[in-house]
Amino acid sequence: MSTPTERAEVTAYILDFAAKAAHGNAHAQAYLHSIMRATRLADDLADGDLGDPAQRAEAAAELVDCLLIQIPTNPFFIASADLLTGVHLACLNAWRQSNRWWNGARGRHEYANVWRDQILDVFAVVARLTGHPDPLGLNETVRECLKKNEPAPPPRPVEDRTAGAFDHFREWQEKVERNLDKALENVLKPAPPLEVRPDADGRVEAYLCGNCGRMHKLRRFCATCGRQTSAIRVSKQEFDGLK
Repeated sequence: MSTPTERAEVTAYILDFAAKAAHGNAHAQAYLHSIMRATRLADDLADGDLGDPAQRAEAAAELVDCLLIQIPTNPFFIASADLLTGVHLACLNAWRQSNRWWNGARGRHEYANVWRDQILDVFAVVARLTGHPDPLGLNETVRECLKKNEPAPPPRPVEDRTAGAFDHFREWQEKVERNLDKALENVLKPAPPLEVRPDADGRVEAYLCGNCGRMHKLRRFCATCGRQTSAIRVSKQEFDGLK
């Protein structure tokens, strides 16, 4: 929470910039007074800066008066309500996002520190509408004078979600390696000799390629031409000579 001296300085700046942005338009100046007062009251209520219940009630009543009476009935606001309402919406969104990110993850505080002052852009919009010769220059001056250099909050403790993760991976890796070793043993193990039992006529089953005429022991497709083979019966001696 700012000190009374700091608040007095900020109020003096706002009154001066409101007069410059209004460029002689009394209703525009009153609109800026109302919108900045509403911003201060909303910020105090949101931050809990008003500890006394009576103060909070008075601030809430004044805030409602600004938002529901002063601004909606202001002739300058009525004349440009569509434009200014869009500005209000953008500033409200930035303020809410700033509050969410203020104590968020590392790196978000810087964004929050900028977003919370987006309401100051209303000075540039009003200055443009009133015919001020340099609305953007005025807005830059407003931001420079009213910027806040508050230190970032202490970072939140970061939960170490990797604890034990590598142990789990190591167990999985060891299991995979064991399965691979077992599979390799089966692959490299010498194949048992092929046991072929001849039928009553002493003949056994082999496979013949009808395309190239090559015979195979256990091939459904020819190793030479790739065509499908057909089962035939050959002698045991002839079978033993096949590949």
